Amino acid sequence: MLKDKLKVICVIYVVATMISSILSLLNGTPTATHFHLILRLLVIIIAVAPLSIFDLLKNQREIVRLAIHYLVTMLLIFALVWSIQIFESLHPNAYRDILLNYTGAYIAVGLVYYLYSKVGKSRLKGVKEDGSTGRDELVK
Repeated sequence: MLKDKLKVICVIYVVATMISSILSLLNGTPTATHFHLILRLLVIIIAVAPLSIFDLLKNQREIVRLAIHYLVTMLLIFALVWSIQIFESLHPNAYRDILLNYTGAYIAVGLVYYLYSKVGKSRLKGVKEDGSTGRDELVK
């Protein structure tokens, strides 16, 4: 379980960093600070670490599980932003910016998750554990 979460953290971090880097270069900002990169990693860890909420709420509808996970992680991210002011002054729109950025990313990842759980699983229902579909047996 921990290995799976680490893989998810790594993939999301790389994708988020690549998108951010491309957008920064297109806007004329050549580099990001190391502090910003570490904060991005912390936000992704906060988002991925409490995925066990889904296991705890497995009897709830999917939308309820997503909403509870979002609220818990958003509160933790707001706490992270609040704690940053100990080390560095915050931009006046820091809370609004993290709310918009995290919500947009959460919706995008949530849609991928939802589509995979609905479409991906339905396509795999006919596949046996050995990878066959059983259609070869019908041909014989």
